[in-house]
Amino acid sequence: MSAELKFDDRGFRAALKRFEENSRRTRAEVLKEQAKLFVQDVILITPPNKDFKANRRGGESAIKADLRKIMRQSASSKASSDLAGIHAKFRDPTTGRVRVALKKKIRVTSLAAYIQKELGKVGILASGWNAAAMQLGAKVPDWITRHGNGRGSVKITFTLSECRIVISNAVKFASSVKGLVSRIQRSLDKRATAMDRQVDHFQKRAAKEAGFK
Repeated sequence: MSAELKFDDRGFRAALKRFEENSRRTRAEVLKEQAKLFVQDVILITPPNKDFKANRRGGESAIKADLRKIMRQSASSKASSDLAGIHAKFRDPTTGRVRVALKKKIRVTSLAAYIQKELGKVGILASGWNAAAMQLGAKVPDWITRHGNGRGSVKITFTLSECRIVISNAVKFASSVKGLVSRIQRSLDKRATAMDRQVDHFQKRAAKEAGFK
């Protein structure tokens, strides 16, 4: 399932306009630089990252803890080999987390191998920004780039009549991730605030160059 996530970008657009008016660079240069910084910000706030900090270890720890809430390794002939099915049964569809801890854990085979397989998936949601990051030159942790560029896209249009960058994260479950919209909104707002601070710097520098104290 895919869905369009909506954000309030009015503050970002207004700040971008002020920045462009006070910058000595072209509209295309300003937009490309701010899009690059936005992508870097949004990657660092997409789960399992949080608070604009990489959180690979946190994501891996959460997976290990979740699986151990519901399964235990067993050599019994009755142990299940359908670890993926068991995992899916107990996962919250909006967070992907396991919220229950079974008193009598399900006996399974090859638990360690399944855990390693799941750890390899950490960073898939954030990888939806990889295509934009590569095109714009944004920095991305290697545990996110390892998932490739096929889960997102970027379209850059710079013409005499239009200056536009459209970024898409097409990870299938992105629209169901709890809190993702608010996190992306924070990234937009962070960029707007940063541009406004830079505009203040531009204006103070211009005033000083003009001889004003």
